[in-house]
Formats: sequence, structure tokens, C-alpha cells
Amino acid sequence: MSGINFKLNPWQKEVVKKITEKQIQFVSVVAGRRAGKTYLLKYLIYYYAFKFPKSKIAVIYPSYKQSKEVLFNEFIDDQREFPQLFAKQGSIYKPTLKVTFANGSSVQVFSLEYPKSIRGLKLKLAIVDETQELKPGQGTSVISDIVLPTLTPLVGEEPGKCLLFGTSKGRSNDFYGLLQRGKNPEYPDWYSFVIPTTTRNCPHLDPTFLNNIHKTMEGRSYMREYMCSFESYEGIIYSGFSRDVHLVPSVINAVGERKFTKTIIGLDFGFSPHPMAISVIMKYEDKYVIVDELKKLNMTVTEDSLISVLRHYVEHYHATHIMVSPEENANIKTLQNAIKNVHVIKAKNAVADGITHVRSLLHYNKKKDIDPKLYILDSCTETIKEFEGYTYKDGTETPLKILDDLMDASRYALFTDSKLIQTTTKAGRTYY
Repeated sequence: MSGINFKLNPWQKEVVKKITEKQIQFVSVVAGRRAGKTYLLKYLIYYYAFKFPKSKIAVIYPSYKQSKEVLFNEFIDDQREFPQLFAKQGSIYKPTLKVTFANGSSVQVFSLEYPKSIRGLKLKLAIVDETQELKPGQGTSVISDIVLPTLTPLVGEEPGKCLLFGTSKGRSNDFYGLLQRGKNPEYPDWYSFVIPTTTRNCPHLDPTFLNNIHKTMEGRSYMREYMCSFESYEGIIYSGFSRDVHLVPSVINAVGERKFTKTIIGLDFGFSPHPMAISVIMKYEDKYVIVDELKKLNMTVTEDSLISVLRHYVEHYHATHIMVSPEENANIKTLQNAIKNVHVIKAKNAVADGITHVRSLLHYNKKKDIDPKLYILDSCTETIKEFEGYTYKDGTETPLKILDDLMDASRYALFTDSKLIQTTTKAGRTYY
């Protein structure tokens, strides 16, 4: 072909086979990191450039910066090593990001920031790379209004082909929708591939390297970036929460030899048909463990029933503080008088600052041996569900009032505890 000795992995060969089938015009490929996407992209450019002399190929990126930095330098390196493949004069023209080969074929890199530069071309091959970065609603118009007209053949010629490359970035992303066309019989000229980064798909990678990535990378990031999971985490408030990292079967698994400091309770409630949520959190020096929970929805909370429930948790866990939702300020005195040997205080309710604080407690970095400062017992199933489902309203930083009851209760406790000031009297008594 071009004279360059490409060695394709099996999945790369399958993509080449599919895009060269007569009935297929569009192929979508979502590939994990290090799977060999850029290598395949280069192979296809050379394949079409030298199989069809004087053909035009376009590589299209969402932004100009991507187009200049990602691919163009690859051809500069190839020209140094294989000068015979390139035109003798003006083979690489940086101002227009165009490469001309010795047989008259050319490849040019474009940006969707300047779509007019693409329109009017007649292409043998169009490659849309980093497709996951397309703006919402842009994917369909890019295909129908920009790419497809360039693939329309002259009389007697076969239509051009189009490949869309990208990584997973949530199901609301346009790339996910385009990927589904390859599975839809209404689009017989489309085909899709999902290529996770595994030893089977990528025999060029050291299995030890992949195992280390799996062990050290945050679980959901690994699933998205390496295993091509399209589960969306956009808008998730505590996206750093990981079952693999933050869930423990017992307190000792989280705190080791640290000494017990105190137990605090976060309370979100109202004396009317209203959710009631209690989060019980034990502190061991610098670490917190959520050890118990109570969540009751659409119930009438009476004063007596609330006092009874709180007494149970205070006595069972030897709690020292109850942080009460700020909206119930009038009832704090009632609770304080009814429940002895505990401080009942109005919780700090700076929502954004509280969320930031909880995120800081969840933060961890395995590569730098940074452990989180907040853990959850795996028996607290409702708390786990809320950590995974607590989201912002679209386009805002305002949390949705869904799956938020225990998130409010735990935030009250954790954030308020961080603001308490310890005072010790001459008699040796400690107050907060």
C-alpha cells in the first residue's frame, strides 16, 4: 500500500473490513484509552490515499486546537522517515493543515469552528475525531449538513465513506446517539464498534500495565475511559464517590488504630407530612464513618416520635451532638430539653460550601497514597443510593430535591462539625 509496515490488532482489522464494504458508508467507533484509535486513523488515511490516487481525505475535529496538536505532527514525523511518500514540493502546508502525497492524494485537517472550509469538498474519506466533544445537538447537523454532502459522488463513482471516532462521555452526548444508529435497522448504511481496552483487544499493551490502571484508577473513571461505559456522571454532585473506595464492612476497616473521638447526628425533618432523615456519623481523629441511617418519606413526624427516635440513636451510639436542619430552629430548644447529655445545635446550611467540604472528605488519590476521610458502612444502602444519585438541576449548581434527604442530613453533621470550636474550662469540662 503506502510502504509503511502497519501491524493492526484484530479489532482494527474488523473496522477496516467493515468500512470497505460497499453497503456501509458510516462507521462509529468508541474506543478506550490506549486501544489504538490514533494508529488506526493513520492507517485508514494512508490506505485510502494510496488505494485511490488523487483522492481527498478530511479529518475533522470539534476545535482548531485539537486538529493542530493531535494529528498534524504525525505527518511531519512520517515525512522525515518516509520522504518518498510525499509530494516533492509543498507536501506539508501548515497554514491550512494540508498534506499532499506523491500520488496526488491529499489529507487536510479541519475544525468545526470553521464549517465553511469543509463545505463544497468532494471526499473519498471523512474522519470525525473526538466526536464526544461535539456540542449538544451538533452531531446530527454535522453529519447531514456538513459531512454527507462532501461524500456525494460524481456520476459513476462510489460515495465516500465516513468514520466517527470518540470516547464515552455519557448517554446525553450526541456521539452516543450516533453510535446507536449502527444498531438500528433504520440505518442500514451505519455500523458501530465498541472497543474497551482489554488484553484481548489490545495485545500490544502489557497486561501488567492494564492491571495497574484498573487497581489505581477511580472505578467509574476507569469504566468510562478504558471500558467504554456510557453511564453518565454529568451533574452528579459527588462524582468522586466510589463503592470500591468508600464502602467498608466495618468501622475498623476504615479507621484502623485511630482513637474514637465522638459521634454526631445529622437531622433533616419537619413536623408535618415531610421526609425525615437521620445520619449517624462516628469520628475517629481525622476520619468519619457513616454508620447508621434512618429515612422515612411522607410521614407525619410528631414531637414525641422524633424525641423517641433521637434518644435511641444518642444512647446507642453515645452521640455528643445533633445538628438539626436550620429550618427547624424553633424546635431546637424543645429537643435540647428533652434529650439529655447531648448538644442540639442549628446546622450550618451554606449548601455550596457544605458540598465542597464533603467532597474534600471523599477525595482520594491512590497513586499519591491519599486516603479519603469519609467512609460509609455498606449496610447504609439508602445513603449509598443518594451519594450516587444526588444531582444538580440542569445547567445550575442548585441540587435537585430528589435523593437529597440523607445528603442534607449528613452534610449538616459533617460541615457543622468542621465549624465547631472546642473550649475547655478550668474544671476540665469540654464544650463545643
